Amino acid sequence: YKSNIYVYDDAGNGVSKSLSSIPMNTKLVTNLGNFEARIVLAQNKNYVVTADGTKQNSNVMLGEKSNLDESQIWKFTKKSDGKSYEIVNVASNRALDISDAKDENEANVAIHTRNNSDAQTFYIMEYNGGYRIVPKCTKDLKAINLADNKVEMGRNIDLYSVYREDNEAQIWLFEDSKITLGDVNQDGNIDMLDYVLILSHVRGTKLLTGESLILADVNRDGNIDMLDYVLVLSHVRGTKALS
Repeated sequence: YKSNIYVYDDAGNGVSKSLSSIPMNTKLVTNLGNFEARIVLAQNKNYVVTADGTKQNSNVMLGEKSNLDESQIWKFTKKSDGKSYEIVNVASNRALDISDAKDENEANVAIHTRNNSDAQTFYIMEYNGGYRIVPKCTKDLKAINLADNKVEMGRNIDLYSVYREDNEAQIWLFEDSKITLGDVNQDGNIDMLDYVLILSHVRGTKLLTGESLILADVNRDGNIDMLDYVLVLSHVRGTKALS
């Protein structure tokens, strides 16, 4: 860390004195193992870190959470040092990357062909009830950051200095990325509400749309029909659990 001491007189005149670097202990998280997750914004859990496509150097930005979008799913693999991670986008198999390994504020974050560089090596640190994600390519502590801390679809994800005790733009959560087929209303449970929704769709009285339409195709045969209804009903009754 670089630090300055500021001294002011009664009239508000000030002078500053630079100090040499001061080492500070930061708690690394090393016990998570390898996992897949969405990187969720702690201050608004409806938003996640997502890649804007699968091509080389596709931008990384904030997106509205979708349970079925693989561009929002990241695979964390612990590296041989036992402390750092490679973070790979599942949809593209490209790594989270600090563009051109720039060690500067507002350096862009994108996805890039995996190359095991410091720009693709990240430390996970405990931070205010969540996690801070810090690339190895930065000498002074900088972290993955929501640009201008504006919570909106498409807002850029960049790199920015750690300069505040509580910076909401740098607090992230890791959320299980597994989807649960049969949980049609996405309330975390497979119950009678779900098979009623499937039955209504099959009968044509109330058609499902969006993600619910996909979650209702329990046997993944491309159709939503009585077979899906029976599978969910059997699960709810306890006769045959969904896998």
